[in-house]
Amino acid sequence: MNPKALAFNRRKVSIWWIPALAAVAGCFITFLLSREIERLDEEQFALQVRATTEQVRYRLEAFVDDRVALAERLGREWETAFAGRPGEFRREALRDIELFPGVQALNWIDADWVIRVVVPEEPNRAALGRDLHQHPSPGVTEAVSRAVETGTISRSPVIDLLQGGVGFATYRPVRAKDGRLLGFVNCVFRVDTFVDSCLREGGFLDSFRFELGDPKGRMAYRTESELSVREWRYEFVTRVWIVDRPWMLRVAPRAGRLGGDRILAHGGRVAIGWAIAVLIAVLVHLLLRRKDLLEESEAKYRLLVENQSDMIVKVDTKGRFLFVSPSYLRIFGKAEGELLGREFLPLVHDDDREATERAMEKLYRAPWSCYLEQRAMTKDGWRWLAWADTAVRDASGEVTAIVGVGRDITERKRLEDRLLQSQRMEAVGHLAGGIAHDFNNILQAVLGHLEIASDGVEGESRAARHLQLARSSADRAAGLTRQLLAFGRRQVLELRHLDLNLVTRDTLKILRPVIGEEIRVDFRPSTDLATVKADPQQVSQIIMNLCVNARDAISGDGAIVISTANAGPPEDEEPRAGGFVRLRVSDSGAGMEPEVLERIFEPFFTMKEGSYGTGLGLATVYGIVKQHDGAIHVESEVGKGTRFDVYLGAVEGVAPDEQPPAVAEEPPGGTESILVAEDDPDVRDLVEEILTEVGYAVITSCDGPEAVRLFEARAEEVDLALLDVVMPGFGGSEVADRIREIRPDVAVLFVSGYSPEEVRGRLGDDIALLRKPYERSELLFRIRETLGG
Repeated sequence: MNPKALAFNRRKVSIWWIPALAAVAGCFITFLLSREIERLDEEQFALQVRATTEQVRYRLEAFVDDRVALAERLGREWETAFAGRPGEFRREALRDIELFPGVQALNWIDADWVIRVVVPEEPNRAALGRDLHQHPSPGVTEAVSRAVETGTISRSPVIDLLQGGVGFATYRPVRAKDGRLLGFVNCVFRVDTFVDSCLREGGFLDSFRFELGDPKGRMAYRTESELSVREWRYEFVTRVWIVDRPWMLRVAPRAGRLGGDRILAHGGRVAIGWAIAVLIAVLVHLLLRRKDLLEESEAKYRLLVENQSDMIVKVDTKGRFLFVSPSYLRIFGKAEGELLGREFLPLVHDDDREATERAMEKLYRAPWSCYLEQRAMTKDGWRWLAWADTAVRDASGEVTAIVGVGRDITERKRLEDRLLQSQRMEAVGHLAGGIAHDFNNILQAVLGHLEIASDGVEGESRAARHLQLARSSADRAAGLTRQLLAFGRRQVLELRHLDLNLVTRDTLKILRPVIGEEIRVDFRPSTDLATVKADPQQVSQIIMNLCVNARDAISGDGAIVISTANAGPPEDEEPRAGGFVRLRVSDSGAGMEPEVLERIFEPFFTMKEGSYGTGLGLATVYGIVKQHDGAIHVESEVGKGTRFDVYLGAVEGVAPDEQPPAVAEEPPGGTESILVAEDDPDVRDLVEEILTEVGYAVITSCDGPEAVRLFEARAEEVDLALLDVVMPGFGGSEVADRIREIRPDVAVLFVSGYSPEEVRGRLGDDIALLRKPYERSELLFRIRETLGG
């Protein structure tokens, strides 16, 4: 073939396949772009549905809250303005229903739960005279009972209304000044009516489908009777709080909106396909721009959703309101007209106004912002609010207004205060426990030598009397150290499985003469009470201290009520397997003021006059409870008494232990060889003297390393090792481990003035342990017991 003709054919083929390839590439790029645009459209549409759902949620919650407030207001007015005048109630309720559409009925229910007044009467006549005790829906009686018990508005679940339809009702208890129940203001909502009234504005019902139901699955509202799965495309489900219970809200766009979006997307892709060769670069630019707009739109929606609960205000340089958000109005319980043009400072607590003004001075210099925390008078009383303020400046840089974003931090402040209190108590507890432990060594030597000295002195002599007085003082000091150890959570616990009812009864036998006849002590034990694992002496100490504290709070006649019950986890405590057992001690005494209540568990803090009381009673209770991994809560009000709740962990499937046998008063000595490891020289000499007198061979060491060396040299001679838990070098637990590597069968008796985590964690609950200070007979008995009799 002619080379020129071949080259021509090649160019001809190139002219064909290059456009074809460009067309294929253009179609492929158009396909990819179309899919990406469709995906971005779906993301945007889903985001719009989510934002609409959140907006509907806020509208529904605010809609119901506004109308529930009618019942609250009518309840207050019944207590004050028109008590006993149903006509006044009917006129006022009818006016409110006209002003606030969406309420099915506002009713008056008497104290016997009978509906006496219905407004409006004609559509609700079927409910008139009905006794709610006989209501077919058990949720109604439950809601009314909860309102009586809590004294606040309570809501029923979704029910079949007596006047027809599906809805729910709220019940606001009304009481006389003497506390007597007068009846209830009942606000009834028919769900389809109030949802239609709420969502009619804004065109929500024209563009979206809605379902509203309770968490148990009962449907309360649906825009259509039956819908296919495809018709719920792009749905979003969220939780809506209706008064005091959550409902589930399901939202999806109507089919018309879905179809229109698909047509627009398809048309856009076709247009892109027609102009792909010319506008490819423009389309890429538009795609990137579209993505930026979508991200910006998403950020705006996120900001709207996440900060909806925050308060937003704008004030001028004089502190006068220019704008207040709906969330601010809800928290403060005020209308917009009450605030605009008024200064915000009168709402701030007197003690925080000066600090607020100083903080806001920073707004007039770089960086033109400030952060402040203040107490403000809201509809719920004084609440802690945190504000982030920013200055608004004009072109010349002058501050013209201030924008503030705030939120309620009352709960956070409360937790911070509790944390600080807990840390302060923990620090004082460590100090008290350390002092008590060291003091126990001194007391051990003092008590031991006093006991030995008393053996050779005649019972009626002057020396015997002085020795007895010294012994009594030392015993009192030992009792004080036990209280300090209890507060510091370092005392030795002898844990047993207990029936708290039996421990309480035994303690009350001792307590009743101490309390006095003029004060009535009432014990109310719970049946089927779970078993607790605790030290019976320490639990008895808790009961005694709380009851004596209650006695001191009562002037003249009064009552102390003690009760037990199985309970769930207390506030701020994690649930436990087996739950908790609660011991409650309440009195009819004078009560305590809040500032006193904050310090009652501090050691040496007392409100008792003169030298009456050491200030360690409640501190001891606190330490014992915490050492048992329990919790203690207290409530008190001046003039109305005090209530202490002690929570101890319950043990599942374990019966209480039987009472241990009585201990012999004078255990015999022996001829065995005993290795004594004690770092305190006075205590070491005392123990050596006591053991030598009764026939034992004694080997003494001053610390852990020396004890191990002596045992290695004389391992076959030693029958028992008497080891102090805390010693220089290493403690008794490590000494025991090392000597048992040499002789596993050697008996070990530990001695300690408290029970640190090392003893509990490493040695376990089944070790032989003797607490300081101990008496001579107790030491000899425990040695004989450990040696096997």
